[in-house]
Amino acid sequence: MSLIRLQDVNVGFDKTQILREAFFRLEPKDRVGLIGKNGSGKSTLLKLILDQVQPDSGTVSVEPGLKIGYFSQFSELNGESTITEVLDALFVEIKAAEAELASIDEAIAADPEPKALDKLIRRQSELFETMDRLDGWDYPRRIDAALTTLGFSAAHRTCPIDALSGGWRNRAALAKILLQAPDVLLLDEPT
Repeated sequence: MSLIRLQDVNVGFDKTQILREAFFRLEPKDRVGLIGKNGSGKSTLLKLILDQVQPDSGTVSVEPGLKIGYFSQFSELNGESTITEVLDALFVEIKAAEAELASIDEAIAADPEPKALDKLIRRQSELFETMDRLDGWDYPRRIDAALTTLGFSAAHRTCPIDALSGGWRNRAALAKILLQAPDVLLLDEPT
């Protein structure tokens, strides 16, 4: 089955037809580039897939559970946080598991009664499985690899995002998307 499918889609804005009877299908392993003049509907097509625009007619289908990453031509990252802090914040579930594992280690070190120890060990085993499933044991290395691949120096990694140039903000946004590991990556006018 197709990951994404547009069938006989029509979209217009302010009496201007942007897409007319558009058909599109994305299969696993496909790589697609959309080329056209400004206003020809490239970004509209992406927004249809992201459910940010509704078609006037036709259907847009996205495979249930499909994880889509979207890289806009304008970085949406800003603020006083560093890119390292922003990327680190993506791993909330892993950090929660790490914190619970640490508290279990402390509880086991306190030499609990056998019933409580069994309960702690069962929970610890569940958390180990969670960490394996999330590939959570080395997420700092994954952050470092993404930033290194995109050319981030130590200075870029530690300054506030607001202090980065537009180009570096775009790279930061791309690093964030890559670490989210989407099934499909939509790039809107990447430079």
